[in-house]
Amino acid sequence: TFVTKNTGNVMLTGVTVTDTDLPGLSTPTWKASDKSSPVGTLLVGESATYTASYALKQTDIDAGKVVNNAVAEGIPSKSDGTPIAGATNPKNNSSSGNATDTPTGTNPDGSPSGPTTTPLGVAPAITIVKSSSAPVPSATVGGVITYTYVTKNTGNVMLTGVTVTD
Repeated sequence: TFVTKNTGNVMLTGVTVTDTDLPGLSTPTWKASDKSSPVGTLLVGESATYTASYALKQTDIDAGKVVNNAVAEGIPSKSDGTPIAGATNPKNNSSSGNATDTPTGTNPDGSPSGPTTTPLGVAPAITIVKSSSAPVPSATVGGVITYTYVTKNTGNVMLTGVTVTD
């Protein structure tokens, strides 16, 4: 969920949200605004909510988290049509140089904004099943028993350095 707010002093049109870190994230779509403006328009002080979805990858689960940033852009009324931007991570801000261009890198409530980190439930687990075969036709001195070990990653993260010790 992305919440954008027009913190400037002129109406914005063509408002869009782009996530800058998650390839594969669906395009953020406008859901609602608190002043009922049409899609893509923000009046002064108005907030709008956008939503998007992302399919987790094994590398995300192995990392135990997903980190992402977003940029909101809009075109100020009474301007040359150059978009302004605000970002969740201020280093990602772009600036048009217009007097109304005030990317803040803050949340709508004014608190500092930064990347969103979504922790994921990491649950490493492994099972092992051991079986054996008796010497055929019967046990004799020097007869060989063959043991078979089947290991299975039953968790949700990749395991490395797997060893079997009996």
